[in-house]
Amino acid sequence: MKNNQILLLCFIFNCTTAIAQDTSKAIGLPAVLQLVGQNHPMVKYSALIPFKAGAALTIARGNFDPQFNYFRDQKYYDNTNYYELQQLGLQLNTLSPISINAGVEQANGTYLNPEEKTPSGGLYYSGVSVSLLRNALTDKRRTLLRQSKLIREQSFFEQQIVLNELGREIIGAYLDWVMAEKEKAIYTRAITSVEERLVAIRQEVIAGSKAEIDTLETYVL
Repeated sequence: MKNNQILLLCFIFNCTTAIAQDTSKAIGLPAVLQLVGQNHPMVKYSALIPFKAGAALTIARGNFDPQFNYFRDQKYYDNTNYYELQQLGLQLNTLSPISINAGVEQANGTYLNPEEKTPSGGLYYSGVSVSLLRNALTDKRRTLLRQSKLIREQSFFEQQIVLNELGREIIGAYLDWVMAEKEKAIYTRAITSVEERLVAIRQEVIAGSKAEIDTLETYVL
């Protein structure tokens, strides 16, 4: 924790020094917070939290994208087409337990298995499948999608927690820096006052109105 405060103080010092060189004015807390929001690594890291959760949600939604499949098997020998099988299909996955399937099959060849024979224009098919029993209420894809949505919502709270914690540390470090500057100003004025008093007493010693010991007492103070 102490190391974090030292790093924050160094960060604030660098920011305030840069601004002071440009404006010759003291920097206030709002300006510090603005600089932190624009440059601090933790702010940039916090932005990655919902971004990563959003990417995971996109992947989970991708499980419901239409799925195309294609299959082809053939045999040619001695310029003879023994058989050629082709299948093209499409599967639509919905958020419900229902999936829709459609496709076309085509087969030809001199030695084609009669069970695989299709019309010359191809055999078209379509159907609907429904998950039953334990998959009726949920399945892996839908469970992953719900979890990803919850994680996405939670990621915004996690991001805010990171930013709030950083803001708390920045404000604390800024106040420590302000107090240190005030203490420095007090000691600077005190030293200046003592130096001025010492010069005045030395002049009185030279004039003979003060004893030499008075300069030593002032110097010690």
